[in-house]
Amino acid sequence: ADGEPCADLAGPLGDRDEHDVHDAYAANQQAHRCHGAQKGGENTRGTGERAHDLLHVPHMEIVILAHGDAPPFPHELLDILLDLFSGHAGQGREHDGADVGVPGDAALEPRRFPRERVDFGAVIDHKARVLHWAWERFASGGHPGLRAEFEAFCDRHSGWLDDYALFKALKDAHGGASWLTWDEELVMRSPAALERALDRLRQEVEEHKFRQFLFFRQWAALRQHAHALGVRVIGDVPIFVADDSADVWAEPQSFLLDEHHHPRVVAGVPPDYFSKTGQLWGNPIYDWERHRYTGYTWWIARMHAALELVDRVRVDHF
Repeated sequence: ADGEPCADLAGPLGDRDEHDVHDAYAANQQAHRCHGAQKGGENTRGTGERAHDLLHVPHMEIVILAHGDAPPFPHELLDILLDLFSGHAGQGREHDGADVGVPGDAALEPRRFPRERVDFGAVIDHKARVLHWAWERFASGGHPGLRAEFEAFCDRHSGWLDDYALFKALKDAHGGASWLTWDEELVMRSPAALERALDRLRQEVEEHKFRQFLFFRQWAALRQHAHALGVRVIGDVPIFVADDSADVWAEPQSFLLDEHHHPRVVAGVPPDYFSKTGQLWGNPIYDWERHRYTGYTWWIARMHAALELVDRVRVDHF
């Protein structure tokens, strides 16, 4: 929100990657169509009228990705959506979210993105530069009051964040190439190789952690605003993950992989009414026997993580 120490550092979306589940649960950069919020509950907006109380996260995904680069716009968007769903269209505040930039920085002059569509490539490129600019400010001592909060965030989420951030840094260092094409010692997660990579890419690893910190911090503020409006948030958790993901790289033993960590079998759909030839999705399949042996701890941790971000979870295919 306005006035928070982080408000002028970067936008609310953090880093998004179509391959990574942990990336704020924004693995899909495909366009989700709005289906409308579901009605329910007795929450009101102070008018005594029944309000919609469930908002599905993907409904907001594209608009915020393209235009949600400075608080409080996502909060205002939520107000406008709730007005629309509650029959109060036109009562929300106007906001021109198409201009995106960092005032006062010549290298990050505002860009105007089209309203009628989302150019994901251009938006991601601009976002990456803004977030890198934010990290450089923070790493050089800007906003010192956030340091303890950032370190606490890293400690709390170390179970997935350490591997995820190293994966992202390595992927950047390899020009975005799949981890299956990296040096064998990195593919096989040799402890010595991972330690060397961490030493070499320490700043890049910390930057990816910082991006997640920004997202979690600002998403929490948006969710709190939603709760104040009587809105609960539904989030998708894909049952399958991509093979080129931090999930598979960090937990190869949880999937049916061969000796080179390539998938032995992949997900898909047999021929049916919708497709005479079926569908080949390509996602690696879980080693369910191992998950049963571990008491499904990986899945339990995954659901706990999702419920830190949303109020209800919908399990989807991907």
